[in-house]
Amino acid sequence: MRWKNLLLVIGTVLIGSLGLSLTAHASPYIHDQLGILSAQQRQQIIQTNQQWQRTRNRPQLWVYTYAKLPDSALLGFDYSNPFDTPGNDLVDQRFQQLGQRAVDPTASTGDQEYAAAQATKRLHDKVSVIVVYPDNGWHTVIDPSDNLTSGISDFQKWTLTRRLPTKQGTAQSAMTYFNRYQKFITKHIAKPAKIKPGLSWAWVSFWICSPLLLWILIKVLKALRHPTFADDPHAGADMLSGYLWGRWMGGDHDPWDHF
Repeated sequence: MRWKNLLLVIGTVLIGSLGLSLTAHASPYIHDQLGILSAQQRQQIIQTNQQWQRTRNRPQLWVYTYAKLPDSALLGFDYSNPFDTPGNDLVDQRFQQLGQRAVDPTASTGDQEYAAAQATKRLHDKVSVIVVYPDNGWHTVIDPSDNLTSGISDFQKWTLTRRLPTKQGTAQSAMTYFNRYQKFITKHIAKPAKIKPGLSWAWVSFWICSPLLLWILIKVLKALRHPTFADDPHAGADMLSGYLWGRWMGGDHDPWDHF
């Protein structure tokens, strides 16, 4: 009986430690003030970020939801730009808080400030955050990491953000964002040896217009090789000759009168 109790205590401690470790490890990934994410959705977010930790560039994609925000946090942003919203300001504040936690309290003031700045910079480099919050209705937005911003072209940005549920604030809208960006980040940010943008609108426009440009070029080359004249320089002479010949051969007079 004692052994059973001892094993039960050990098992409880191990499970509790594992749960505490998982919660502590997952806490930066998720901040669900609204309480809208299910256990399965949370697990997907955690596992995806943990898998990325084993890739070359180690990107992150977090999900934060807010029930209420101060008015000051919602000023000066342009919702027409999906990468410039109040979510950027919220993420900046969060990263500064996390950066301060990386500081050694026994270090000098200068060392503490440097360590906090470096930690905050690393977060901005690698971590993108999906943010759900109210602002005259609900919004779901993303604050992209510096790596994501530098690795996406204007055309890719358009295709990636197209038809996203920006004016919703639900678990479904948050996970729609997460799934859309997860695929892009895995392919273009996590694994490449060099992060760089893909196909741009300029190249897309060129390839769309290239058949027309090729057709015009062929027409121009044909015209140069086989020129045609709208006004034949000999046309006037031919008409005059025909007229005179007709007058000489026809009419109601003797053609030999001309000689």
